[in-house]
Amino acid sequence: MNKTVLMACAFALAIGLSYWQTYNAGETSGKNKVQKEWDGVEDKRKTEINKLKGEISVLVKQHSVLQEKHAHELTLANARYEDELSRYRSDYTDRLQQSDNRANVYQRQARGSAVEQERLARHAAELDRTLEEGRALVRELGATLRQREVTIRALGGIILNDRTLLEPK
Repeated sequence: MNKTVLMACAFALAIGLSYWQTYNAGETSGKNKVQKEWDGVEDKRKTEINKLKGEISVLVKQHSVLQEKHAHELTLANARYEDELSRYRSDYTDRLQQSDNRANVYQRQARGSAVEQERLARHAAELDRTLEEGRALVRELGATLRQREVTIRALGGIILNDRTLLEPK
């Protein structure tokens, strides 16, 4: 009976070891299969990430170049504006000097003959008309600048609206 029990134990042990090795081999094979699938998914994900990083890098570079171009244009425009203002101020100073000279001439004409006084009156009327034209032009320019500001704000809103549409959330 000892021999039979021993044989049965040996047989059960052999079958148990066989099942255990089969289970172990299946588990290892399954792990390897899942790991291989996971590695494939990760490789695809990394490839897609690298592709997107490359596209983003190109877009960022294009944006940077365009941004620098706009900044350069703005710098040039500001320099031209400052030069123009400087010229206007210089012209204004010259015109003030000329105005003082004309004022002296007008005073002499006012004290002069009737013909000189008539010429002075016509000239004063012409100056008054020109002054009114200048005031009208200043009002039109103010209205144009206000309209420009409204247009710029509206276009900015349109651009922001486009960005919210085009950018992923």
